[in-house]
Amino acid sequence: MIIRERADEWVMIEQHDHAEIAGEMARKLKACFLQADDKRSSVELAIREHDRGWLPFDQHPIINDVTKTPYSFLDFPLPYKSILYKQGIDEVETLNPYAGLLCSYHYEQFMIKHEADPYVAAFLQSEKERQARLISKFSSIPMDVILHHFALLRFCDNLSLYVCLNEPGVSKELEHPFFRHGIDAPCQEAERIQLSWFDSCTIQLEPFPFKEEWTVILIQKVVPKAMIENVGIAKAYALAPRQRIDIRMTRKT
Repeated sequence: MIIRERADEWVMIEQHDHAEIAGEMARKLKACFLQADDKRSSVELAIREHDRGWLPFDQHPIINDVTKTPYSFLDFPLPYKSILYKQGIDEVETLNPYAGLLCSYHYEQFMIKHEADPYVAAFLQSEKERQARLISKFSSIPMDVILHHFALLRFCDNLSLYVCLNEPGVSKELEHPFFRHGIDAPCQEAERIQLSWFDSCTIQLEPFPFKEEWTVILIQKVVPKAMIENVGIAKAYALAPRQRIDIRMTRKT
């Protein structure tokens, strides 16, 4: 779950909805961003489906009993993450083995800093074995191309997180710290993308990475804190309606 706090409510965005945005971003990227065009559909699938392991977990959010806030993807307990990450990668690999390889690299990068945890250590060992098996299957693809496709997954993930983690229209100095200095881009023509909110429904990017200006469809729920206190977070989340927010992606003027 992606979480933003307001005074009396929580904005909650399911991981798979965020991944859908990332997938649409991948589909709209300029051609200069992709190497090995014959793998484009596999790369786009990896980006669109990379968070599918979160699907059942996001239907029943839980509270962090230390901070008294809903758990987000940033502080979700490591044993649970180890399970859902592996389950998600398994499912993506079933859909498309090359996409599964890219997702394996993607989640390995998040977990490597926690390798002292026994659940994480088991996850990392399992993914190393998966990667070795799949790399042998795709031995005709140069490793630098595979790593480039992995970088594309990270790039689109970060672009989508910029949309989801920031309150629409936020000033640059109040942006989520992940993005205040831009986002690394795997393209020689645009090695770093700078982003900013022009207003509450427009994001400007420089240089512009997409083939054309377009509108992101963000799906979220806004859950009152008082309702969580009264009925619990799972029921409050289930009762909250899904909202659609349209956000225009434009060139910096």
